[in-house]
Amino acid sequence: MFSYEQIFEELRGFGPYQRRLFILVSLLEISAGLAMVLPIFTHAKMDWHCVSANYSEGTNTTMITDWNNTQRENSNSSDKLLSLSCNALLQKEQCSKIIFDPEFTSIVSEWNLVCDQSYTITLINTLTMVGLLFGSLLTGPLSDYFGRKKILYGSYFLLLIFQIASGLTVSWQVYCGCRVFIGAFITCVMISNYVLPMEFIVPKWRTVVGCVGFWAIGICLTSLWAYLIRDWRILTISSACFGFPFLLTWWFVAESPRWLLTKGKHEEMKRIITDMAQVNKRPIPDFAKLQLFIQEDGNNEHVTNTMNVKKGQTTYSYWHLFNSIENCKFTLILMFGWFVCCSVYYGLLFNTKSLHGDRYINLFLSGIVELPALLFVIIVNNKFGRKRTIFLLVSSTGVLSTSVLIFYIFETASNYETVITVIITLAKSTGTGAWAALQVLTAEMFPTVVRSLGIAACSTMARIGAIIAMLILTLDELGKLIPFIIFGIECILFSVVLLFLPETSGLPLKDILNK
Repeated sequence: MFSYEQIFEELRGFGPYQRRLFILVSLLEISAGLAMVLPIFTHAKMDWHCVSANYSEGTNTTMITDWNNTQRENSNSSDKLLSLSCNALLQKEQCSKIIFDPEFTSIVSEWNLVCDQSYTITLINTLTMVGLLFGSLLTGPLSDYFGRKKILYGSYFLLLIFQIASGLTVSWQVYCGCRVFIGAFITCVMISNYVLPMEFIVPKWRTVVGCVGFWAIGICLTSLWAYLIRDWRILTISSACFGFPFLLTWWFVAESPRWLLTKGKHEEMKRIITDMAQVNKRPIPDFAKLQLFIQEDGNNEHVTNTMNVKKGQTTYSYWHLFNSIENCKFTLILMFGWFVCCSVYYGLLFNTKSLHGDRYINLFLSGIVELPALLFVIIVNNKFGRKRTIFLLVSSTGVLSTSVLIFYIFETASNYETVITVIITLAKSTGTGAWAALQVLTAEMFPTVVRSLGIAACSTMARIGAIIAMLILTLDELGKLIPFIIFGIECILFSVVLLFLPETSGLPLKDILNK
């Protein structure tokens, strides 16, 4: 029996055409990664001290309070500074001006977000993750209705616009609003960017497309960019401007043939497949066989109907993900997995500030370690299967994250903080690999007609996990290692429920929904 998958086998499963498309859409991940992790530096807390109201030159005593409210006295200084705790600072008459460490600037120094205003940083970070949640809810229906390509590039353009706007804001409230939109468009870009190339390839190449991307490059560039540019406004605007040239890739990227097929746009699908055949230097496939296959496939109600229906007649919703006990079970497990992986990923990523060592180097390493993890997934995902790969990586992340407690309790070595930094960096690596492999499994579990909806539903739970992660990070005030232990427990729980999912390695993508 002739099938849709055979067309791509004949055209080469991952030929020059698909490789070009994959690289071009992956370039958009760089700017998305930059926009996502910039707050590690633009929201960074800073050392500060307070100038007393009776400040005058000519005195020879300086009293400074840092974040630990410790005092340093400098008898050679010509400035008179008042050492104050946050409680004392609230007495306005005692403090005429807050002076921040001049090493760099952030929104903290821009709007004096210290003491009674320090909560705003957690609020902004959390609302950014809420934006990611909104983006997840909207991307599935929009990309299934308008197409993968239009939503991908439209979201990317708006992401850059709002990032520039955030660098020009005059209050933290407006800045917070911009970050909500930035979060939403980051999600739209990443979901569409993932689904689009996946629908151009055959099963054996899905792991490569699902795992390899330029998100990690964006993280590493953020570290380098922040090291070179210490002004938060210039850093934000310049990183956005960097992404505009990638919009030119629009003219070299085609719409998903699978999406066009399910929408009944067969002529456009044929044109794209013909272009693919020419670029890959393969014969043009026999479309008559494909049309006959569609007509004769009695189970494919949706695709058969789209050959004669008007635009928009058949519509799928999130309800179809739960329309049977089996579909409901698989969807819930996948959603929980995305919740855990996203919570752990962003929790470990944004908590690099709490690790011992230089913040720029720590973030750079946090990005670099993603590359060997993704390479590992590419090598073993097809050989050992999706489930085994995910189980190995997610359970390793759980063990590593919880093991820091042992090193903390038995801090016999003088460099135990460095050891903890290494362990958490490794946990970030294995967690990244687990999420990448889970994304491949998820794309293979959902059929074409609801694939974007399914991934969007999982992404929605992932963003809820990211929101929770931002709140979990506030627990480091009670204990530095508490967030790491919570993330580790989450991973261990997911490794158990993962066993109830089926294996999808090597199987063709489904186009219809089981009833």
